[in-house]
Amino acid sequence: MRGQGYDGASNMSSDRVGVQAWIQQAAPLATYVHCSGHCFKSCSLLDIHNVMDRLEHSCRFFLNSLKQSKILELIVTENVPDSPGRKPLLDLCRTCWAEHHSAYQHFYQAYSFIVQALELIRYCRHLDKYGDKYADWDTVNRTEAQQILTSITSFAFIVSFTCVYLSHLAGITVKLQKRSLDIMDAHELIAEVTATYEGRQQHRSNPSSLSVEDYFKKTVAIPLLDHIITSMKDCFSVAAIVTSSLLGVIPSVCCSKEVNMERAIEKYKDDLPSPELTSTELRRWKAQYSAWNACGPSTEYSSCSHQGL
Repeated sequence: MRGQGYDGASNMSSDRVGVQAWIQQAAPLATYVHCSGHCFKSCSLLDIHNVMDRLEHSCRFFLNSLKQSKILELIVTENVPDSPGRKPLLDLCRTCWAEHHSAYQHFYQAYSFIVQALELIRYCRHLDKYGDKYADWDTVNRTEAQQILTSITSFAFIVSFTCVYLSHLAGITVKLQKRSLDIMDAHELIAEVTATYEGRQQHRSNPSSLSVEDYFKKTVAIPLLDHIITSMKDCFSVAAIVTSSLLGVIPSVCCSKEVNMERAIEKYKDDLPSPELTSTELRRWKAQYSAWNACGPSTEYSSCSHQGL
C-alpha cells in the first residue's frame, strides 16, 4: 500500500490517532494525501463562520420557496435582461470549496437584487417597478426577510464576505477537481498563494488607537490569512507534494510540463526494479507520446489501461 486519502475528518486524517496513523504503522510508505474536493477546512473564525451561516440562510430562504425564488428571478431579469436561465443563487455546499466559490460568485453578483427582493417582501418596496403581484406576504416570511436583510447589509458581513470572496482560492479549488495536469498546476499555485499571503501577513499594524480599517484587518483579514496558510500547509504537506509529483508519469502531464520526481523516486526506490534507470525510462516515455503528436491519457487509470503502454 502506497497511498491513502480522506476528507480531513480528524478520526481519519490525524497523524497521531486517526486511521492515517494506524495504516502507516503497517505501511510506512502509504503517504496521506488530503482529498482534493475538501482541501480547505471550514474556518472557525467567528466573523467568517457568521458569514457562512448568513449565506446559507439567504440561500435557503429563496431556494426552498417557489414564490420567493420567483420574485428574485423577476428582479434579476428586469435588471439584467441579457442573462436568461442564470440562477441568482446556488446552494452553499459546506464541504467542497469549488462549490463554495460558485455560490459566492452568484451571491456577489446578485447581492443588490437580493436586497431589493428582501425589501419588497418585508416593506413592500419597489412595487412600482415590479408590480403588486408579490405584495402579499405572511408574517413569518416578512420576519425572516427582515432578519436576513439586517444581517447581510451589516458592515461586518460585507467586509468579511469580501475577504472570503477575494481570497484567491477559486483557481486552485477548480483545478484540484480536474485532470492530473490541472492538479499539478494547482500545486504550483498553492506555493505562490501561500508565499503571497505570508508576505501580506507580515505587515501587521499595531496602532495605539484602532481605526475601522485596522479593526477589521486585525479581527478578520489577518486571522483569515492565518487560517488559509495553516490549512494549505496541513493539506499540502511536503510528503503529500512529493508523492503527488508522481502524476508526472501520466502522459498528458509529462508531455506538457517538466516535473521533478527525484524525491519521489528516492522515496519509492525499493518498489522500482532499476531506480537508477528511472529518469531514462521517463525520457523514453515522453518521447514516445510526443512522437504520436497526442497528449495521451490524462488520468492514472486511463494511463494504465492505454494500449500503447
